[in-house]
Amino acid sequence: MDSLTFIAEITKSLAWPIVMTIGLFLFRPEIKHLLLRLRRGKIGATELEFEKEVEVLTEKNLEGKQPSRITEREKAIAAADPNGAVIKTWLEIEHSARKAFHKFGIAYTGTPHTPFLSCLKKLENDGIISFEESMLVRELQILRNRAVHERGFSPSVESVEQYIELSKIVIAKLEAAVATSTANPAVNTDAAR
Repeated sequence: MDSLTFIAEITKSLAWPIVMTIGLFLFRPEIKHLLLRLRRGKIGATELEFEKEVEVLTEKNLEGKQPSRITEREKAIAAADPNGAVIKTWLEIEHSARKAFHKFGIAYTGTPHTPFLSCLKKLENDGIISFEESMLVRELQILRNRAVHERGFSPSVESVEQYIELSKIVIAKLEAAVATSTANPAVNTDAAR
């Protein structure tokens, strides 16, 4: 093998690594931006969808509003157990909704005959919560379902904190409706059984 053939073979074997290194160097800011957006997870994985959906909901529902401050305890729970924090927060939404259902005489037994979302729709129809708030609850429930049912699901702490802030909007609205209502709920004999 003469020296020109040797140089040609070395050049061929080093061409792609050199091109890749130059490409990574030239597109470093764009690659960094993409990696920051991904944070972690598998491409197309649920974790990334959860974070993106929470981000979209936050932009839509907190735009121009001062977000609720989550407590240090809530932050600690979100950091220690993100799935648990999502589930705990959803239970707080359900508790507030149940109080509103009871206050406004809406029968909710938790059975398939009186689904949660049907009762929520009744609150919306009665003007107790807005359509946007009702839709927010539905979206939060979908995200909660992912935390409960999908194996290996582990959202970022930041997205869980945003989930908690969004939930506080709904909880505050439901509790304000219960507190300001002067209506006495109709006694529902089916719910009492």
